Amino acid sequence: MARPAKAAPTATPPSKTKAAMPTRGAPRMSSPRVFWSLAVVFGALAAWLRYQALMATKSLHHIGLPTSAAPARIRWNVTCSNQYKPFVQGCHKRTKCGRALKDNFVSPAVVDALRGIADHGMQGRSTLGGPTIMDINTGYVKDGNGLINLYRQDPPVQFTTAQYTLYRDTIEAIRRAIMHEFQLTTLYFTAPTFLTRLIGNASWTPAELHDEHAHVDKNNTHHYDYSGLLYLADYGVEFTGGMFAFLDHHRNTTVEPARGRLMMFTSGAENVHEVRPVESGARYLMSMWFTCDARKRFHNFLDGKVHEHYASAT
Repeated sequence: MARPAKAAPTATPPSKTKAAMPTRGAPRMSSPRVFWSLAVVFGALAAWLRYQALMATKSLHHIGLPTSAAPARIRWNVTCSNQYKPFVQGCHKRTKCGRALKDNFVSPAVVDALRGIADHGMQGRSTLGGPTIMDINTGYVKDGNGLINLYRQDPPVQFTTAQYTLYRDTIEAIRRAIMHEFQLTTLYFTAPTFLTRLIGNASWTPAELHDEHAHVDKNNTHHYDYSGLLYLADYGVEFTGGMFAFLDHHRNTTVEPARGRLMMFTSGAENVHEVRPVESGARYLMSMWFTCDARKRFHNFLDGKVHEHYASAT
């Protein structure tokens, strides 16, 4: 009787199985190129996450519109830059510079009257977008269409004695507020002062830089020692965008403008700041600067005549 044939094996024993060969051109996971590519990707991701974390930290400090629960005064101390030279005792600070905010510094009636001065001087100027800046003392007004002088128009634009008095009294009140806030014994008003109207228009393109870039007041004009900003419009009600921001190394402090809100700060590099672009509506602001240098004191102020030079100190 014939012996039955052996069945053919159905699988090769494990010890005899050959490893599958990689397809030609496919990367090997152990390749140094793959390792370094992954390192670059993860490094970039880590850097992006650190940047996002820093931006989140920088945007945490925000001051909104005044409420009954919000403090009427806020103060920050910052370390002075080394720009305050020559040092003036009783006016400059050696180490403890700062910034302060005070709400309801002027009444609603004063805000309306100051805006009336701005609108009177800016009548006929561009409302298409961007800033219109008026220096009531010299009479100059600048907007996207160029520069004019109110007091040299035919007929000249005129302000009333009451308007000049209100403007002068407001400047003096702010000077005294800064002296009180920073405990000064000496501080002089210096030119110029500005009334600024910023109109939001996404299609408007600025022809030159304004305050919508980071800047230092003392870098622009060396004798500026203290800066004052009085807001004449409410953020989110009369305009959107246009927030003020202090740009510190570890965080940004953003401030919503509000009618009657006064910002005071030392003018050096310890207070780098910017204004965010206005998106819609009209933002009104009164800005002024003060000095510790008696030679830069401005005496001839608000008499309806053009003044382009400082008077000698007396």
